Amino acid sequence: MGGLSCPRCGADRLDRLARNELSPVRGYRCARCGRRLRDRGSAPTYLAVLAVGAGVTALGVGAAGEEGGLGRGAGAAVGAACVAYAAVELTRPVPRVSRPARTADAASADGWYYARGGARVGPLGLDQLRRLAAAGEVAPNDMVFEPGAGAWVSAGTVPGLLPGPADR
Repeated sequence: MGGLSCPRCGADRLDRLARNELSPVRGYRCARCGRRLRDRGSAPTYLAVLAVGAGVTALGVGAAGEEGGLGRGAGAAVGAACVAYAAVELTRPVPRVSRPARTADAASADGWYYARGGARVGPLGLDQLRRLAAAGEVAPNDMVFEPGAGAWVSAGTVPGLLPGPADR
């Protein structure tokens, strides 16, 4: 997997923020433009904070007029602060995943697959897959699972996988 980059300016240097008393989710700050970014995968956490905060706000508003109720509206204020915090964090962008340039040599040597007649063949080592390609078993339009990309791609798009014109 590649590194992370800022979605605003494209900088690949993101400083990790320290944990604080308010949230264990750290996030990042772009070293170039200063934009604050939330952690990838943090949306469920902030959605849960938003839901709980909304519930606490509703309970606090309902109990504000009752004796002994959450401090006569203090619960509503705490809940509203949680809702506001979560809403702000959810509006922050997440870093982009930057993938390095793909080459067959840079990808993992194991974990390759190719599609043949609707069936998946593998896992294969990279050398095995290259031998099959050299023997004509894997064509440029055949789909291969490239572990470095984590996706199925056309064999012809992976540099160094298929034999060059001089090798054919």
